[in-house]
Amino acid sequence: PEPLSEDEVARLRAAKTWAVAGVRTGGQRKVMCGPGLDTRVSQESMNRRDAELYALWEREETDWEEYMTEDAEIILTAYGISGRIARSAAGLLRAEGIRAGLIRPRRVHPFPYEAYERLDWRRIRGIVSAEMAIPPQFGLDVQNAVRGRTRLEFALSSGGEILDRSVIVAAAKRLMEGGAV
Repeated sequence: PEPLSEDEVARLRAAKTWAVAGVRTGGQRKVMCGPGLDTRVSQESMNRRDAELYALWEREETDWEEYMTEDAEIILTAYGISGRIARSAAGLLRAEGIRAGLIRPRRVHPFPYEAYERLDWRRIRGIVSAEMAIPPQFGLDVQNAVRGRTRLEFALSSGGEILDRSVIVAAAKRLMEGGAV
């Protein structure tokens, strides 16, 4: 097609807020785009709208499983494959007389902080955060949820190694040997 005139281009740009607009500086055309660069759009109003969306997600999208947490003194926490392994480790610990429970997020964003808030922190002797990552990534969210209210141990593997439940059991036993917080 024939190139548009400068006037036609200017009319198109004025009508379309999504169109990329270049600026001539020093004989070169520089392309500037993104929120905040269009003076017709308020960055603050966009941020407020996003904050409302995040709050909605926290209310409606947070999802987790609790397993035997009612009387637990040790909480195992993990997600995905590690969560299923931790559930098995909870059974092993229970068979040995250690009251272990599990918090397994089904989604890690938004993080289920509420699951940790519901715990009876007077009874909890520690939390084992299990994951297949070194250094821990999920464990940082767990650390934020625990907020120093009890000891936190990590049960980790990486490099393609599937986490063994014996690593989780050993971490839970270390917490039990340490006594009450």
